[in-house]
Amino acid sequence: MSERYAKQIILPEIGPAGQKRLAAGRALCVGAGGLGCAVLPYLAGAGVGHITVIDNDRVDRSNLQRQVLFGESSLGRPKVEAAAERLTDLNPDIEVRGLNARLDLDNIEALLTEHDVIIDGSDNYATKYLVADACVKFDRPLVYGSVTGMEALVTVFHAGHGPCLRCLFPEAPTGWVPNCAEAGVLGSLVGMTGSLQASEAIKLLLGCNGELESLCGRLWAMDARDGHSRLMAVRRRPDCAVCSGSVDNIVLHGATAPALREIDVAEAATLTDWTFLDVREPDEFAAGHISGAVNLPLSDLQSGHTPPNLSRCVLYCESGARCRTAAEILRRYDYQDIRGLRGGYPAWQASTRGLHSTQDKELFMSNDIPYTFGRFTDRFPEVAAAHSQMGGSLDSAGPLDEKTRALVKIGICAGARLESALKSHVRRARQHGVSAEEIEHAIVLGTNTVGFPSTVAAWQWASKALADSDKG
Repeated sequence: MSERYAKQIILPEIGPAGQKRLAAGRALCVGAGGLGCAVLPYLAGAGVGHITVIDNDRVDRSNLQRQVLFGESSLGRPKVEAAAERLTDLNPDIEVRGLNARLDLDNIEALLTEHDVIIDGSDNYATKYLVADACVKFDRPLVYGSVTGMEALVTVFHAGHGPCLRCLFPEAPTGWVPNCAEAGVLGSLVGMTGSLQASEAIKLLLGCNGELESLCGRLWAMDARDGHSRLMAVRRRPDCAVCSGSVDNIVLHGATAPALREIDVAEAATLTDWTFLDVREPDEFAAGHISGAVNLPLSDLQSGHTPPNLSRCVLYCESGARCRTAAEILRRYDYQDIRGLRGGYPAWQASTRGLHSTQDKELFMSNDIPYTFGRFTDRFPEVAAAHSQMGGSLDSAGPLDEKTRALVKIGICAGARLESALKSHVRRARQHGVSAEEIEHAIVLGTNTVGFPSTVAAWQWASKALADSDKG
């Protein structure tokens, strides 16, 4: 037996026989987010022989506060790819499989039936209920975990031995339920919760007996605000819609397709005659918003507030969760043309980050390209505001000619890194007889406002942008 496991083999509850059971065990972790990142290394370290993790997300810097399986070198990579690489390095004696996909109706039966224990590390209720119902249908124990803000829950659902998720929560919450991006989360509490899930999964693989007792039928609840935790009994409901009858009658329901088509900042910035609707709360709106946006809090919509009569609108919040709920409500008021801003207000801020420092504004405004931005500033209000603050007037110069307008649009798109829009405006500029040299100059002036280390670096980006516009 490998010395790797020496410290746990000496435990009387495990021993050499238990270690062999772990080596033969097969665990499926649904999600490689905060909970998954805490569960997976302890399963790998314990010697669980086969670990599968399924997730279709990529590593983002905002994840690193709680998803400590990843680092800066993992940014942009599929989470399952980065996780599998780290786990294999942690324990090369086990088999790790990463599936860069969503768990859905097409793959759930095959995945659940080939594993001994299922760990729920998902971050949305549609997936949680799909997994929970499927575990009842295919008779698999489910290690459930959930963290919101500074509160956490962990239990084990195993319909053959105790309750299922619907015995505790018969239906998923309706309306807007904040996720980590919306409500915030304490990273260390996520780690604590995932570690407890890993312990429960290991006990299930060992085979709970008189010495080991799982949390099946008991709910562990933790409030990190005061450090208080408790165990509560959870009983099987005789009228449960899922586990009280025949498993043959269980109908699985996949996550419904989003009712809102999302667009990125580049596309949103080029829209005309569209209204931006901020569905965040008034205090969030007051702290910062897209200039010209209308604040229509989701809470007002849910309480019956009648929305304004708009033909076309772009919804945004902090991450997109509230937008989807708001879109469903707005459709009841015959809103037909609705879009959602992918990434929400943080994405808009990030795209215009180079236009906010005083030094960059002065650099952009002091060069040869005219700084009377005309109607185009309606889509880039930050630029218009900066210009006004420096004593300029958007109205003093009168209408802009097509060439000047094209160069201004190119400079702004380059400065905000709106590459898709930049391609479009470069093509239009060439149609109006603007030379390649003038276009390059406009791009360099724009890109120099977003913190390039040198003018040479700006020129390199400008050249690539011109080449890309030719391809497009």
